[in-house]
This record gives sequence, structure tokens and C-alpha cells, in this order.
Amino acid sequence: MMPKMLFLTVFILNSCASQKLNPTLKTSDWEVILIDGKKILSNHPTISFIEKGRQIGGYGGCNYFGGRYEVNGENISFSKMTSTLMACIGDDLEDRFFSALDKVKKYRVKEDKLQFLDERKTVVMLLKVVVNKD
Repeated sequence: MMPKMLFLTVFILNSCASQKLNPTLKTSDWEVILIDGKKILSNHPTISFIEKGRQIGGYGGCNYFGGRYEVNGENISFSKMTSTLMACIGDDLEDRFFSALDKVKKYRVKEDKLQFLDERKTVVMLLKVVVNKD
């Protein structure tokens, strides 16, 4: 009985450890970790994609935002963006976030990272998947 239990325990632990995240643009929540080559140290902006209605929403570092997105292959565009209007004092993070978002033309998902690229395929924003701890 003991060897079977040990085998079963090792098998289950191995199975859990070998499962890789397989996020997609539309089924994951994302946290910004890099904008134009600069690491984000606090107040990480977030982005969520809602497939129904092609909606996007999230947190820009100070205000919450929403809008629409369009995907065609590796191309992506954002439109009808709106934001709350809280005063953001002392940090330009939100300005940098929305400025970088304006440059985005393409995207790429690699493992647990989402890359937003400009028309020259330069990474303007790097995001990581948010793992919910439910």
C-alpha cells in the first residue's frame, strides 16, 4: 500500500509542476511590467480583454480605463478609450502607459508574457499574466 501511495503522490506533484501557463490575449488578465524599456516598480497598470463586444478595461496607474480593441492576426488596435478623471500627482506612469498604448500596432504572447509592439516590431510594453489566487 505504501509504495502505491508514494507513487501516486509523486505522480500528482509531477503533474502539477509540469503544467505550464497557457495564457491567451483574451482569456487572461495582464499586468504591465515594462514600458518603453523602463521597469514599472509600483502601481502596475493592468489590462483585461473581454471577448464579448471586444472590450478592454483596466487600471492605468492612477485611473481606471475602458474601450474597445480589434485583433486581426498579430495586429491589434484600440479605440473609444475612456478613463476616470482622478488627479494623478507626482508620477508620469499613467501618461507613459497611455502614450505607449497609442503606439501599439501588433502583439505577441510568449509563455506568460504579452508583448505590445509598434509598427517596427519594437516592444513598447511588456506584460505578465496575472495568476488569480482563488
